[in-house]
Amino acid sequence: MRVMYVNKKETVEDGEDRKLENKTLVSIVCLTYNHQTYIRQALDSFIMQKTSFRYEILIHDDASTDGTADIVREYDRKYPGMFHVVCQNENQYSQGVEICSEFLYPLAQGTYIALCEGDDYWTDPFKLQKQVDFLQENKDISLCTARAAVIDAADGKTAGEIRPRRNASFFLTEQVIAGGGGLFATNSMVFRKKDALGFPDFLKRAPVGDYPLAVYLSLCGRVYYMDETMSVYRKNVKGSWSERHGNAELDLPFLKAMETMFQELDQYTEYKYSPVISESMAGIRFWVFSKSGCVKKMKEEPYREWYRSCRASWKARIFLCSCAPGLYRFLAEIKHFINKSVV
Repeated sequence: MRVMYVNKKETVEDGEDRKLENKTLVSIVCLTYNHQTYIRQALDSFIMQKTSFRYEILIHDDASTDGTADIVREYDRKYPGMFHVVCQNENQYSQGVEICSEFLYPLAQGTYIALCEGDDYWTDPFKLQKQVDFLQENKDISLCTARAAVIDAADGKTAGEIRPRRNASFFLTEQVIAGGGGLFATNSMVFRKKDALGFPDFLKRAPVGDYPLAVYLSLCGRVYYMDETMSVYRKNVKGSWSERHGNAELDLPFLKAMETMFQELDQYTEYKYSPVISESMAGIRFWVFSKSGCVKKMKEEPYREWYRSCRASWKARIFLCSCAPGLYRFLAEIKHFINKSVV
């Protein structure tokens, strides 16, 4: 494992006489890989934050090949002391390395960690201040999230929002497990650094990071959702998780890894949440079968009733994906071309 470039900031040991205003309170953690088109918007949204406290920006570039690392270094030079940059010359994700735990969380100087990947961005200049104020005032809260807008990277159009409730709410562990990976926007998550140290195995080996992280943090305290739009999530970014899935060669190994993750979570929680874990695993199987066009499996128990309740248009799309994948991809490309032309 080789690191090509690391800019090391001075570290100062905390002492009783150290003033709060001189302490870095929040560490923004940002993962990038071939985000040249988007990374400036992400970095600018970090820099625009208006806070009464100091914060730092930790960036991990996973051996990008498109110039992302050069842009990150440019910002590092422009804002000395604000960034801590790690640029790899060998891709770590493909080697199964848990990047945040391995490289960034140990470097974080802040009491709190705020997440945002390089293809997303924040829209509210007071995002950090609002969420950190709430965490400071409520010591039993282990995770603070917020509403996020969704845009499609393919055409730049609004594609909905990530909004689990229509009002500010607390979430129990059962609800976080049942909500799945789409319950909260990763770029809205702020939590305490102390909870990010010593992750259990179910989180370290999971094929995704945000969902098991939210589940784990719900076990550390209460989860709070702010019903305010503070960020934007881009879906269908080339090479991203949302863009890659829908391929049986990728989805079936993902399914196997998720099953292992749920088994380890069940053991970790001493089987307290077994019913909701089983139901959530069935839901993920159904989702993978739908993305892969496995109609026959979707009609079997325990998925039969779910399949029957789905819209006819959705069933037709799944059927086309299964029986005529070439035609399905062609029609998808035509739709993408039309949307792009309209924009």
